[in-house]
Amino acid sequence: MKRPRPAGRAQPLSRIEPLADAPLVLAIDASGPVEAVALAQGDLVLAESSRRRTRGRGSALAARVDDVLRDADRRPDQLAAVACIVGPGSFTGIRVGVATAQGLAAALGVPTLSWTATQAWALAAQGPVVVALDARRSEVYGQAFDVSFDGDLRELLPLSLGAPEAFFQAAIAHRDALVLGDGARLYAERLEAAWGASPRILRHVTGPAVGAVAVRSARSLAADPSLPSQPLRPIYLRDHDAARPSS
Repeated sequence: MKRPRPAGRAQPLSRIEPLADAPLVLAIDASGPVEAVALAQGDLVLAESSRRRTRGRGSALAARVDDVLRDADRRPDQLAAVACIVGPGSFTGIRVGVATAQGLAAALGVPTLSWTATQAWALAAQGPVVVALDARRSEVYGQAFDVSFDGDLRELLPLSLGAPEAFFQAAIAHRDALVLGDGARLYAERLEAAWGASPRILRHVTGPAVGAVAVRSARSLAADPSLPSQPLRPIYLRDHDAARPSS
C-alpha cells in the first residue's frame, strides 16, 4: 500500500529547461592557458568543457566543442551564433580560437560575436571590477568595468598593457572594486602597495566566465535576431606580435 505524502511536505520542482525557441550559442576561449567552450540556450548554460593545454600536444579545442554539443544533446546545425574571445592573451591560442570559431560559423552560415578576455573575466562578478591578466614579461593586461546585474559592461578604464605598478596606480580610483585575474594574484603584493590597502581579490575566480559569454551573446541575439556578424579580429597589444586593433 502506498504511503500518503505528509501534509505540508515540499513538492519536488521540475527541472529547469531552456526555452525551445531561444538562440543556441557556442562560446569559445583559447586566449589563455586553458581552452574552454560553453553552450547556452537563452539564459541557461547547457554544458561547459575546459582543459589546460599541454605543452607540445597541440590544441584539443575541436574535441571540447564536440563534448559540449554531445553532452547537451545538441547538433552543430542548431547553433544560432558562435562567440569567441579574441584576446589579448596567447598569440597561438588566440589564432586557434579565432580560426575554430570562424570555420564553424562559416560552415553553418551563422554570425560570430567578439569578446575580449578582460570582458569575459569581468562577467564573473558584479559592480565595479578591475581585471589584471598575466601578460608575461612582468606585465599585465588591465581593464576596469562596472558590471550590471544583467551582465552589461560599462568601461571604467581602457584596455592596456604595461607594468603592474603602472596599471594598479591608474586604477587607484577603483580600489574599492573587486579584483580579478591571474595577474592580480601573481602581483598581489604590488597591488596592495600601490593601493595602500588590502585589495578584494576574488581568488576563487580562476578563468574567464565563458558560460556567461555564451548567455550574454544569446541574449543579444534574442533581442535582435538580425544582429550582424562581428569580425573576429585578434587583439595583440605587443607591436612585435601585431599592431594594436583599429577602433
